[in-house]
Amino acid sequence: DALPICFVDEAGVERRGSKPLAGELAAIDAVSDPRQLGGLFARLGRFGVDGPIALAIVQDDRNATRYVPALMQAGLGLPTRDYYLKLDDATFRGVRTRYVAYLAKLLGLADGRGAAAHQKTARDILALETEIARVQWSPVENRDPVKSYNPVALADLPAYAPALGWNDWLAGAGLAGKTPDVLVRQPSYLRGLSPLLAGTPLATSKAYARTRLLDAYAPFLSRAFVDARFAFVGVVLNGTSTNRPRWQRGIRLVNETLGEAMGRRYVDAHFPPASKQRMEAMVDNLLAAYRDSITTLDWMGPETRQQALAKLAKFRVKVGYPTKWIAYDTLAIKRDDLAGNVMRARRFEDARQLAKLGQPIDREEWQMTPPTVNA
Repeated sequence: DALPICFVDEAGVERRGSKPLAGELAAIDAVSDPRQLGGLFARLGRFGVDGPIALAIVQDDRNATRYVPALMQAGLGLPTRDYYLKLDDATFRGVRTRYVAYLAKLLGLADGRGAAAHQKTARDILALETEIARVQWSPVENRDPVKSYNPVALADLPAYAPALGWNDWLAGAGLAGKTPDVLVRQPSYLRGLSPLLAGTPLATSKAYARTRLLDAYAPFLSRAFVDARFAFVGVVLNGTSTNRPRWQRGIRLVNETLGEAMGRRYVDAHFPPASKQRMEAMVDNLLAAYRDSITTLDWMGPETRQQALAKLAKFRVKVGYPTKWIAYDTLAIKRDDLAGNVMRARRFEDARQLAKLGQPIDREEWQMTPPTVNA
């Protein structure tokens, strides 16, 4: 109950302002060498701060019996690379202008100097993100399953991007010693990113990291941060005129961070065992009907029919909620630390994902929570 309580404690959140991020902002300020940036971005990524490289634990595309880390291009504050690269598009040009103002606003709120003091820094961040966008793959390229499957041994990563400081990156991401290889989704992106980061002034890279952190946690800070982010992300990018009521945002947050804990209460209130059994029986009847249909189809040859029946036999029925719930016992939730709660919840999920490496595929895992509506 502490997470929704601290979310609706607006007075407490307002008093703390950006103080919940003080330790992380200080860690960014302490970076003194560009070679430390890899470790910094990897560590920030573990609690939901988007950097130039994203990490996800996925099933190996060509070996569905194992989990493998996948490295992907990331790090843009605007939705797609087109927002940066279509220079003659009036709409995108207007969004970029508003984006610079938003970045300056975040920096000014964090240090109390106001947005005007950060206009040049914000323009430098936009220029950096534009260069990141320039070396990223297009959506068409990303949809190519052959081009985007590139297993790389950990020892070979420096050959792709020597400027990133891979030992620090792997340690910061929690991968060191846990996997022999990774999937690199966009190899040319890594190769292009390396000289880009090496050639960017350290002050700009650190300012970029600050805005990524502030943007990720603005919804959980004081009203000025919440309003600044909604004015850009909600209004400019999404065309939404009014933010959701705070209680609704709180429910969404709980569903995102403690989804199965909330799901258990939802199930207790709205989906008794008898309802689950009824739905399972209905699905069993559907599968039986499919089996009868496949067996009697006159246009299907014997070999194809056997393959179809084998495929049907592998169908895994999941109704209502998982057979094994996620245990949140080790996650500390405090009544007076909203941003810290979100940070710990995201670290908890990051650790849960990393723990899959080297383990059998969990085919009972759900990818959504019981109260989530999914068509």
